[in-house]
Amino acid sequence: MSFASNESARAFLLVDGSDGLPLTLVDGVTVMTGTYPTRAQLLRFAGVSADEPVTRAGVVGLVMADSATDAAGCGCGPEGCS
Repeated sequence: MSFASNESARAFLLVDGSDGLPLTLVDGVTVMTGTYPTRAQLLRFAGVSADEPVTRAGVVGLVMADSATDAAGCGCGPEGCS
């Protein structure tokens, strides 16, 4: 439901439909469609240099938009997965 309630994602689906998925959004802006981003691309989207060592404080938080996963109680949240 998180994905469907996102205005940018809904607008994308209205234009391209599910054939254009996966969709990568950064701060509500579409940055990539049709393929999953690489680790290097994710770092670039987050503004993190690939040369910097990534510490726990530098880990980028990801949001699961799959309600089936959320319903399964995976325990993931802002502090990580339990």
